[in-house]
Amino acid sequence: MIDKQIIQEEISVLQEELGLFGIVDEEFGIILGEAIKQIHFYNELTKILDGEVKSKNEDVVNGENFCDSLKKILMDIFEETHKLDLFSNDFNFREFLHQNIDYPIERMKEQLDKPWLRDKLTIGLIGHFATGKTTVLNLLFGESFPVNKYENTALPTYLTYGKATEKVTLVDRNNQSQILTKNQCSVLDFQNGVKNYPFARIFKYMVKENQYEILKKLTIIDTPGLFSTHKEHSVSTKNSMPNCDVIFYFINITKSATDDDFKILQQIGSVPLYIIFSFVDARGTTPSEVDRSIMKIIGDIKHKKEINFKGFLKIGRREETRQMFKQETYKILGTLVHEHEVYEPENHVFAVINYLEDFLVKCKSNLSKIIAEIDSETDKLLADYKSSSRTFITEHNNSFSRFNNMVDTFNNRCSGATLCLGASSALGNNINNISESLRRMARAYNSMDESKLVEYGNGCAQKKIYQYKLERVSEILSNVVDLKNKLL
Repeated sequence: MIDKQIIQEEISVLQEELGLFGIVDEEFGIILGEAIKQIHFYNELTKILDGEVKSKNEDVVNGENFCDSLKKILMDIFEETHKLDLFSNDFNFREFLHQNIDYPIERMKEQLDKPWLRDKLTIGLIGHFATGKTTVLNLLFGESFPVNKYENTALPTYLTYGKATEKVTLVDRNNQSQILTKNQCSVLDFQNGVKNYPFARIFKYMVKENQYEILKKLTIIDTPGLFSTHKEHSVSTKNSMPNCDVIFYFINITKSATDDDFKILQQIGSVPLYIIFSFVDARGTTPSEVDRSIMKIIGDIKHKKEINFKGFLKIGRREETRQMFKQETYKILGTLVHEHEVYEPENHVFAVINYLEDFLVKCKSNLSKIIAEIDSETDKLLADYKSSSRTFITEHNNSFSRFNNMVDTFNNRCSGATLCLGASSALGNNINNISESLRRMARAYNSMDESKLVEYGNGCAQKKIYQYKLERVSEILSNVVDLKNKLL
């Protein structure tokens, strides 16, 4: 820990060694003190970096690799299904994948890596930096994390149930963890360390155990804050949000809510949301002014779409304000824990697989029916065409035969005859028969509609397309069933 008394002693030693007593002015002393403070900071940070670390558990690594493989398999299966144009026009494919594959599988990975998130309600403390998030964590659970009126929290911190209350687990960017004392952890904030030091480029998060009974059923995530002076801190805050079952969003009432706040609130979506208005009794404010500001913000929130706003709380500096906040918050936490249905991402993924299996079975049945209907329609078109064609050919042959009979009658029976009543009658009959055959030929020709031929061709082409889809659906369905059996 960086102790002010130690720094002052170091300054005194340097002054004595350099013979600067009575010469060093106040400004130079401040600069010297800051320099020594930084030296101590880097010494302490070096000790942490050189400390004993533990690599991620092999079972966790294997589990994460399995999750990645499962995600790729499901994505590929859904992509192949999507190519067949089987989903309805209003089906938001990308959003579906995000909500039902990306999200649950990433939650699976998070719960493998962070077992304190499993089977628990997870509440995220989100908002701009320096809005009172860590202050509330300390107040509710008797912690003593450093706070500051400026940006202070450097890393996401998970508060969970456990007995090792004097130790903190620190996880770095290589997913290696080490156990620190509370004093060592004081280096990792901007108050005792070096202001704006980019801790998030080296470390990912911290885990602190606490023996408050309610933490057996919930985990709290304290975040560095949004719109931080360090991009990494804002990113780590946003990355924490998908793991939250409930969000407590902090707004400094003296600064009101910004457009950025409303954008974030809209991104929260269906996650239950509570607004924490901080600094409600700050100097220069009056209760009536604060209430008007709160009501205005609440009104704006209610008019924003897709903001699942559940309620709000007020926190300030005065003891009575804090005690009322504690009482109201404990009541809300108790209700949330009681009503919370544990999110099990494995069940979510399995439900998606079942959904896809049912969907493909229905598609297979529908495609088979469509192919059967097309078969029936094309068979009828073909039968009609063949019937008309046969009629045309038969009547053509009849006409040809009758015409030959006429020629034969004229040449052989009426040759040189002035009047031949028998031949005349035969010729008349043949002419009548030829006329009728020609009429039948005309009807047969007219029934051979070109559009029907086109319709028949289109039907055959459609049948080929649906047969291909049916084959692919059968293949994909087989893959889904195999995947399901492997997971069981």
